[in-house]
Amino acid sequence: MGGEIAGLMLRVLGISASIAAAMAAAALVMGRGQAALSIGVGAVVAMAGFAVLAGTISGSQGSTGRWRVGLLAGIGMIKLGVIGVVLWWLISRALVGPFSFLAGFSTMVAALIIGGLRAGRARAGTH
Repeated sequence: MGGEIAGLMLRVLGISASIAAAMAAAALVMGRGQAALSIGVGAVVAMAGFAVLAGTISGSQGSTGRWRVGLLAGIGMIKLGVIGVVLWWLISRALVGPFSFLAGFSTMVAALIIGGLRAGRARAGTH
């Protein structure tokens, strides 16, 4: 993975983990253990999906062969499918609460926005 992409990916994953940890801690303080677990699981599933997509995209950069790009895309889709099956299993068995899970899952969206804004400001030279 390219250095700039890997750095951005690590920053975004760190931001997402920090937000999810704060949300889960708040749920625990309020006595909502199931919600805290659901938030954590949602964040982990979102981070796994992000890592798969980032790896697939960065792996296909600079590839000249169509078969290599297609193979990487196919592997990425299989990995996302596995994540989807795990997600379905967790929610269908009521192991996680859907709203708390969604809150945890949305930490990746917030992290991507924050990471993108920080990267844009760093490029512009206005830290």
